[in-house]
Amino acid sequence: ANAISIRKDVNLNSTSLEGDGGELEMTTALGDIELFAPAKIDVAGGADANGGAVRVVAGGSLRLGGEIDCTGGDFDGGAVDIAAGVDVVVSRDINCNAISGAGFGGEILIDAARDGHA
Repeated sequence: ANAISIRKDVNLNSTSLEGDGGELEMTTALGDIELFAPAKIDVAGGADANGGAVRVVAGGSLRLGGEIDCTGGDFDGGAVDIAAGVDVVVSRDINCNAISGAGFGGEILIDAARDGHA
């Protein structure tokens, strides 16, 4: 794709206590990717499950104006992997924590070829 713009919520979350969160992957070869506020990406898992995963790779710039929720439960938080060939700008929360039980926090990886702003 040349560019990806998200203006509405993307819900891949679990509605089950034991259901893992979903997975979302977006990639552009050269273009920008933008998540506009108040849109949200939700891949949260249930209280007895894992958080989901979000992988976003922009050939151009990546602007996250909306929240990303990869929270998990007793089986750990999820993962966010974002990369851009130019700049990464994060202006809202990215949550990959475990919200119940003995779960561990998740993982966030941000890679910008030029500048990163959070």
